[in-house]
Parts: sequence; structure tokens; C-alpha cells
Amino acid sequence: MDAIGYPAPMYEWYHFGQSLKSSDQSYSSEVTIRSMQLKDHGYYKLKMNNTAGTSTYNYFHAAYGTLNFT
Repeated sequence: MDAIGYPAPMYEWYHFGQSLKSSDQSYSSEVTIRSMQLKDHGYYKLKMNNTAGTSTYNYFHAAYGTLNFT
């Protein structure tokens, strides 16, 4: 998802309504999840805003595969 605007928009990601913390203290229109776990499935929201307004993009990530219990 890309947003173009002036001034350039600020981005913030949410997972189940909780703000995601960026590892490098900056946000972009992309989110990378390293070592995906079952808890990472679900609803994500990208909030983009600047002085002209706010827009959101909602996304659902479904977990697929098998679980191994040891």
C-alpha cells in the first residue's frame, strides 16, 4: 500500500487494535514480520495521515499450515 501526498504521510501499523512498534523507530507502508508465529495472524490496519487528513487500509492475515506439539 502506498500513499502519496503533500506533506508526505506518516504511517502507523496496528494489529488487533494494538499499535505495532517499529524496530527502527520509523514506519513505512510495509510491515515485515520475521519468524512468523501463530499469534501474528489476524487483523492489521495501516493508518496514513498528514495535515490534509487520515486514511486507513485494513488487512487480514490468515495462518495456514500444521501445528506441531512436542
